[in-house]
Amino acid sequence: MTGPLGHPRFRILLAGRAVSMLGNAIAPVAIAFAVLDLTGSAAALGIVLAARSIPQVLFMLAGGVIADRFDRARSWSSPTLSPASRKVPLLRSC
Repeated sequence: MTGPLGHPRFRILLAGRAVSMLGNAIAPVAIAFAVLDLTGSAAALGIVLAARSIPQVLFMLAGGVIADRFDRARSWSSPTLSPASRKVPLLRSC
């Protein structure tokens, strides 16, 4: 096999990214069903979805300002390193 898929580490990275993206896509659907199951209220569902969406919008706006003001390489590497830095203590506890 040639190209990127010929490298085992790339295949592991690709599989990990695919699983992560799938989890990120399924989470809002799971939250919606959980809220509806627990409360049965469309108003409660709307509040939960708004509470989830408002911070995303605010962080996207702030991220746009940061991306415009700082070096491109720093702006791209920071979002990748911050989740990784949160996982290091979890690895140490194993």
